[in-house]
Amino acid sequence: MHIVKKLLIAPVFLILLAITFYLFNPYLSSFDKLFTFGLESFVELAILTLFLTLACLSSILFAALSFDWRYVFPISVAGGLVPFLIIPSSVGVILGAGIFVALIITNLVLENRLKAYIDFHPSALLTPSVKQLSSLIILALAFSFYLSTTSSISQKGFEIPDSLINSSLNLMPQNSFSNTEDNLSNSSDLTQTLLKKTIKEQFKTMLDPYLGIIPLVLAALFFVSLHSIASLLFILFPSLIFIIFYLLEKSNFIRFEKEMREVKKLVISSLPNSSPP
Repeated sequence: MHIVKKLLIAPVFLILLAITFYLFNPYLSSFDKLFTFGLESFVELAILTLFLTLACLSSILFAALSFDWRYVFPISVAGGLVPFLIIPSSVGVILGAGIFVALIITNLVLENRLKAYIDFHPSALLTPSVKQLSSLIILALAFSFYLSTTSSISQKGFEIPDSLINSSLNLMPQNSFSNTEDNLSNSSDLTQTLLKKTIKEQFKTMLDPYLGIIPLVLAALFFVSLHSIASLLFILFPSLIFIIFYLLEKSNFIRFEKEMREVKKLVISSLPNSSPP
């Protein structure tokens, strides 16, 4: 029963991690989703980040409750295999290695923190590790996104996505196209098509000299987007961790013990009384 308790959160972590990579996979097939501005695009990124941070939280909870490398290391290996199973490509292998390294580094830091604490405050102890693991995994996702984008641009070249052009055209006043529409027999669809083609050709001419850095810029944009949303979610995590441990204690899943310790304190000693001459 003791072992079952230590391993109980591990499946939750692996399931949340699998959902995270399932939601991330479409960004590898097309970087156009990064240019889709609107509520729907933001919600997709927010859901991806939510599952990512919850996976990190469950990983840290599992490591803190088990506190044993006999359990932590195999689950870290399993976590590294998850992206390879969902993303069956070289990018999946590299991403899996990155996840494994992130888990090992974070668990080593967490182990040192759990060995050194004097009074157990779960929010103060575990929240920094959740943030660290989330940042490392987001970095791994951004690097995978960079590799995928580099491969895609080298094979197909780079074009401004239609979604970005459509958003730009929608912001322009309609009367700005009046002359063009008259010349084209008021054909709005044809006007839009010609404008899109012209814009694409102009951007292609401008961006061709910088194709080498475009994947890096897109990966940085992806990292900043996920990390910004994660930073907002982290505001809730101290309270969430406190509630989780409160419920675990009330359900007798865990218990806290108090102990007396001798501690060394620094005290400035007083000067000895000097004897009169």
